[in-house]
Formats: sequence, structure tokens, C-alpha cells
Amino acid sequence: MAFHYIIKGKLASVMLSTGRRHERWTMVLKPDEQKKLHAITYMILLEFDKICKNFDIPYILIGGTLLGAVRHKGFIPWDDDIDVALLREDYERLQEIMPKALRSEFFWQDWNTEKNYPQNFAKIRVKGTVYAESNMNACENKGIYIDIFPLDNVPESRLSFLLFRIRHTLLRVLIFAKLIGREYRSLSVLHALAGFVSSFFSIDFLRGAQNRVYKNLKSIKTGKVCNIFGSWGMRRETFNKDWIFPLGEAEFETKTFPVPRDCHAFLSHLYGDYMELPPVEKRVSHHKIVELDFGPYTNI
Repeated sequence: MAFHYIIKGKLASVMLSTGRRHERWTMVLKPDEQKKLHAITYMILLEFDKICKNFDIPYILIGGTLLGAVRHKGFIPWDDDIDVALLREDYERLQEIMPKALRSEFFWQDWNTEKNYPQNFAKIRVKGTVYAESNMNACENKGIYIDIFPLDNVPESRLSFLLFRIRHTLLRVLIFAKLIGREYRSLSVLHALAGFVSSFFSIDFLRGAQNRVYKNLKSIKTGKVCNIFGSWGMRRETFNKDWIFPLGEAEFETKTFPVPRDCHAFLSHLYGDYMELPPVEKRVSHHKIVELDFGPYTNI
């Protein structure tokens, strides 16, 4: 069912799903709001790109952003975020550099800069804005953002890969249950069980255990890397290194950005026939936005 509510002094459309015990409701963005989001996230990408070039840190556009570059020469019209990725060792360098190198209007968000941040990848957010999602209510900083994903070595053996996925998933579920709390635990009996188990461990212990998993991946001799935290699951988000390196370039909006060497192989593996547009009813954002405020960028 659809209804309207007032948020930050303006009327916003909301969709409410009542089919589950845990109700989810999200904003439906208007075209002008979508354009403003694109402008602000593109501004973040330009800042990110500048710093990476200054410090000689290679990265690539990934996910829907890469698809947008190849198919639309810019944003997918109904998409509302930007995704970039880089090798784990470069990601760790970035964690040291970005908090100091970013201009004052930006905030680097990861485990080191915000204790209650539940994700295992970083975001660059714009201060003074709000882009709040239903699964990120534990966060103090909720500004409009881009996502920065590490790419990790993964074992090519099916058994080793399965064991790694089990360890990673278990720890990630426990961390979410620990930080998000009651809302997460109310999703299902299994989520409630995860919440109970997580109560026996400190967040520092759980994060330390997960960091050890990532550290062990560095020494693996493999021709594959994985965006472990990608939306499509680990198998689809695992890519041959020779699809990525040496890097190529592609146009995205007003300039070119680094992309995988073989975009066709990369995107075909992730999406199948990536040049075919989805049905009209599926041309929607996948984010569950519960609050949106452009702050000082209202007139951007």
C-alpha cells in the first residue's frame, strides 16, 4: 500500500510492505531527487578519484556504476549510488590516507572512524546531508555516500571456498546482530538466535576474528578476487584477475574513470546479458531509504 508522510518539512512518498512480521517502509524518490543524488554522489567520486591519483592508488568502478559506464556512459537512471573497488592491500592504504586527505565536507566511514558501523567496507559520506537506510540505523553518520569495496583473494578449491564463506558469513551475521540489535533480531528465528549468540562476544572480538579471516586471504595463491560484500553473492562477485588487470578506462558522466580491462567478461559474469534493460517494474532503487535530506546541497 502507498501513503504519504512529512519528513524534513516536505511531503515524501512511501511504500509499506505488511507481508512480514517485520515491516519495511522506504521512500520512493522523485526524478528531481534522483538527479540531486546523482550530482552529490558524483561530487564524492571526483574527490575520491583525485585522492587516489595523488597517492597512486589503483581502483575500478564496479557493480551498477560499471554497468552504467558501459551501457549509459554515466548513471543508470534509476540507480542512486556509486560503487568502487580496489585490492585489499590498496584498500588498507586508503584507510590510512582518506580520513586525513578528504576535504572537510566529507567523512570517511569504516570500523576505525565509527564504532557502531556494521559493514565490512567503507563509505565516503557528505556531512550535513542524510541518506538513512533501514538496515543502517545503528550508524551515527548517515550522509549521502559512495561505497568503497575491498577485493580479496579467494581460494579456487570449492571446498576451501565453501569453508571460507561459512566463516565469513557467520562472523558478519554476528556483527550485524550485535550492532543493529532488536530490529535485526526481529527479522526471523535465525536472526534472533544470532542476536543471542552475539551477546557472548564483544564487538572487538568479532571484528578481530573477521580481520584475521581477511589477513589469511592475502597469502593465498590464486587467480581470482572477490567482492565479498557485493549485492549478488560471492560466486557471482568472484572475478578472474586477468579480467581486471591491467586496468582500462571508460566514460562516466563528464570524464573517464578506471575500469576492468575486460568489461565484457566482468559484466557478463555478474549480470548475464548486461546490455538488455530490465523490465520497467524492476527499474527501481534497491536501497531501503527511510530518510533523505540534501542539507546545504538542496539547490545543487
